[in-house]
Amino acid sequence: MNPSKLAWLRGKVTKDGSDIIALLDPADRRATLSDEMDYEQMKALTSVTNLTELAMGTLQEVLEDRNALSLYGRKVDSRALLKHIARLSG
Repeated sequence: MNPSKLAWLRGKVTKDGSDIIALLDPADRRATLSDEMDYEQMKALTSVTNLTELAMGTLQEVLEDRNALSLYGRKVDSRALLKHIARLSG
């Protein structure tokens, strides 16, 4: 693969991860979205569509991605969010 294309894709993955962290972060950011993540609704949706493992894995990886966390730029309680995510399977 073209090295510049590969670098662009890696940067995009980091940016997408940062965006996901922003959606999970319960802190008031005075942003357009003011509601917190509804994990019960997410659990129901991922269960119906058989995507629970994929969603959990993706969210867990994002919260452990130092580059995405750094790009997000705010302190986030990853452990607390990982506990919420773990409840998706239960």
